[in-house]
Amino acid sequence: MFKSYQFTQNDEAFLAGKSVKAKISVVCPAYQEQEVVLPFYKELTKVLLDLVADFEFEIILVDDGSTDRTLSILKEIADVDERFFYISLSKNFGHQAAITAGLEKAKGDLIITLDSDLQHPPELIVQLIALWKKGNDVVLAKREEVAEGFSFRKIFRKLFFKVIGSDVRTMRSGYSDYRLLSRRALDSLLQFKESHRYLRGLVSLIGYPTAVVSFTPSERFAGNSKFGFVKLFRYAIDALFSFSKAPSNFIYALSLFFLLASICLLSGFVLALFCKLQFEYALWILMGSILLFCSSGVLFGQGILAEYISRVYEQVKNRPLYFVKDTNISS
Repeated sequence: MFKSYQFTQNDEAFLAGKSVKAKISVVCPAYQEQEVVLPFYKELTKVLLDLVADFEFEIILVDDGSTDRTLSILKEIADVDERFFYISLSKNFGHQAAITAGLEKAKGDLIITLDSDLQHPPELIVQLIALWKKGNDVVLAKREEVAEGFSFRKIFRKLFFKVIGSDVRTMRSGYSDYRLLSRRALDSLLQFKESHRYLRGLVSLIGYPTAVVSFTPSERFAGNSKFGFVKLFRYAIDALFSFSKAPSNFIYALSLFFLLASICLLSGFVLALFCKLQFEYALWILMGSILLFCSSGVLFGQGILAEYISRVYEQVKNRPLYFVKDTNISS
């Protein structure tokens, strides 16, 4: 009856009639965070130690190819805490690849991901678990908007979520990579094999009971954000072309605009001939402008088409998402 089922230690204990504790796996990416890693570890363990009566836990911190002392500090922590594990990637593969590397090694019954810069408050874990106990397989942490002055980054973020949110209902401004997943939700998530990963979107597709908790982001403990405009832009492009039809819809709208404009111009040309107006020179200039504008629209459309084709090409190559340089996790 159970021949095809792979038992875990919790399954075996359950069948033996023993009481077992659920295990929490906390997965955190880090890049160039030598000033923050140790304070973050202390804050995180302070929260987790308050839960040891009901849960076991492990911490998996993924070094995304840092060139500072981040990895050295992780090794020092692992030497004194057997529940702490590190994965060091061979180079900077990006935030989403680093999280995925940790998720693939997580052994917990529930898995929590958060950033290691202390802007995701570890104390929120208690609320995530409380909502998990109510039967939610996915608990998302939504960042409350903090009042701030004019910012191109803020405008860009709002515009991005307005576009992509029209295609994926559960993706709205403020949702972060701070979340809780049950074991079955994680197993489902790991079945996605996209090369260009946008985990917020992938989580929205798995369809299990979901809850949301809000938090106010803290100020950075030290250092600067490693998500500059270029990285954020690439991240947005991955999300846009993976989860939205907005680029192709824009081409349809542009082609419709060109059609209406051509009809209007043709009507104007016929009217001009009927009225015998002399505007030959102006007409040549107008025609040249229209041709250039149409050509730019065609080239833009080809660029969007090329983006989709390149992503299919990347996916067909099926290259590894990351390479591990060093880890203390046994295979």
